[in-house]
Amino acid sequence: MDPLSATASAIAIAQAISAIAIGVQTLKSVRNAPAEFEALVADLTTLESILKLTHDSLQALQTPGSPISAIAFSAVQTLHQELCQVAKALQDLTASLTAESKGLNKMGQHRVGRIKWLREKDSITNLRDRAQRLHLELSTCFVAISASNG
Repeated sequence: MDPLSATASAIAIAQAISAIAIGVQTLKSVRNAPAEFEALVADLTTLESILKLTHDSLQALQTPGSPISAIAFSAVQTLHQELCQVAKALQDLTASLTAESKGLNKMGQHRVGRIKWLREKDSITNLRDRAQRLHLELSTCFVAISASNG
């Protein structure tokens, strides 16, 4: 992988890390969340950690002559597209939840009604499934990058 491609991939992953971190922080500010929602936050936090490891590995590849397979690079590009979609879905979910907030409680958490939670349950489940799949794919990609980096 040429250094420019490694840099572009590293920047893209850093942007995804930032978007997911912001989404997770916003999600944590919502009160009375159902179990599915808490599981989504946990999955996204784990995904953020894997993203950071992958980002660090790509940063290491910026040195001239660093080997990486074309397959691993292609996988990173594909995963970046999926990361962007997950980050967008996360932004949409947080915007939807906070838009109908009944205000903030004393701890600064959004008060979201039970009916809103029920309406968003499918979105939460879908996003959680995508985050879990992406976690598995990123872990596999991280192993491939690490193996090609020696």
